[in-house]
Amino acid sequence: MLWKLLLLLILVVAAELCALVGLAQATSVWVVVLVILATGVGGVLLVVVEGPQVPRRILGELSEARLPTDSLLNAVLTVVAAALLISPGVLADVVGLLLLLPPVRRHVRLVVKGWMQRKVDRRVEVFRKFVGRRIVRRKPPDKPSEDGRDGGNQVP
Repeated sequence: MLWKLLLLLILVVAAELCALVGLAQATSVWVVVLVILATGVGGVLLVVVEGPQVPRRILGELSEARLPTDSLLNAVLTVVAAALLISPGVLADVVGLLLLLPPVRRHVRLVVKGWMQRKVDRRVEVFRKFVGRRIVRRKPPDKPSEDGRDGGNQVP
């Protein structure tokens, strides 16, 4: 698993570098620098503006006796979008900007919820199999033993 993540990281960095070099050749180095700075500032502003609103939304849903799953996932996706915008790179900026669009975020939220539900269902199934094999039903004691201890079913 670690090797897959490392390979993914290397591929993403290589793709970002190619995109930055391509953009610099098509326009100029200053345009690339300006794009990186502008999206970084935009990401920071997004965190500053959206950050304080998240706890209010979550508390509002909790006060209405609803689980705040959608608000939590929206908050996580917004933070991911902001982190992608802060990080230098054109491809990360595109993905970050896409995550800011409500229809895209709604679709990603549904995909993440489905993935999480499948993971929970698998864990519950494993737990049920494990517990089903391990349950040992013991007969409760009928009456206290002669010496006053519990466990009258014990043989002297």
